[in-house]
Amino acid sequence: MEEFAIICIDDERDVLDALTNDLEKFSRHFRIEPAESAKDAMSVLDELEDDEVEVALVLADHIMPGMSGVDFLIGLRTDKRTSKAKKVLITAQAGLDATIDAVNRANLDHMISESHGLVRNCMKP
Repeated sequence: MEEFAIICIDDERDVLDALTNDLEKFSRHFRIEPAESAKDAMSVLDELEDDEVEVALVLADHIMPGMSGVDFLIGLRTDKRTSKAKKVLITAQAGLDATIDAVNRANLDHMISESHGLVRNCMKP
């Protein structure tokens, strides 16, 4: 049986806990993996690869220390471990330029704007 994972990345522990708690109802079908930074998420990706678990979804906050969520998602575009994964940017602070960058360069699937509580589908050509 194939195993799949959802990676949640946010440097604010309360937000990360809320995300993972909300996703807990899917834990029968997905391994829920929290990460507090892009660096932590890369370690999670290595672990999942070692365990032969496919990444189904990556939820990444935009504003994080070290590497932004947008830059992290852009990097995933060429990573064979995440080529099939859906990518979602979670942000209350991403400006228009960062959002456009994420859509165009990260092959973003969705964006969740915390400030408006809206889920926006990113249309692809």
